[in-house]
Amino acid sequence: MNADLRPSPQEVKNWMLSTLKHSCQVEYYSAKLNLDPKDPQRPHDIIGEGNKYSWPVIKGMAIQYRNNIPIFFEKYVLPSIELHRKSQYHHQMWNQQNSKATLEDMKLGAVDSLCSLLEDRKYQGGAHTFQQIINIIKKESPYKAKWFWMVYSSMKKILSPNTKQIQTLSNFPNIGLPIPMHNKIKKHTQKAVQILRKEQGYNL
Repeated sequence: MNADLRPSPQEVKNWMLSTLKHSCQVEYYSAKLNLDPKDPQRPHDIIGEGNKYSWPVIKGMAIQYRNNIPIFFEKYVLPSIELHRKSQYHHQMWNQQNSKATLEDMKLGAVDSLCSLLEDRKYQGGAHTFQQIINIIKKESPYKAKWFWMVYSSMKKILSPNTKQIQTLSNFPNIGLPIPMHNKIKKHTQKAVQILRKEQGYNL
């Protein structure tokens, strides 16, 4: 990888923290909604091929805020996004109509997408409120819209988790997750930090 494009330690840490917060948020809502998808790659987004803690994904996603030029995003960031979406079970079930997808798989896909819209993601136009999300859902295909509406009203009624409490990759607080899931997320996060230190030289 070109040294000039290699993510800085701070960029990697920022990406890891945003991923950690997203994983916790998705698993929080999944638990509150009593979802039981067949997804073998849980905790959400952080295990399995193409997970967001893996270097092939980190090296592109961590530098997404360096440059506003579209060609930079398309050349250096988008390949990492596409790798993640192609490799992860929940995207395989959600992104295209998949005959293998269960009801729970589709609900999880909707929860994941709604959580991402609530977060400050530049490539999605920044953070959205639940009210603003209504207009986005209305523009979706009828197939996906029905799943969005199925979980939207329930999610809106649930107390939002305080992901701002998560400020470190170690010993982060439990924001309302079932204890076993919180412990799993801690375990996989610690393992990812160790791998990044050993294989890429990042001391996070």
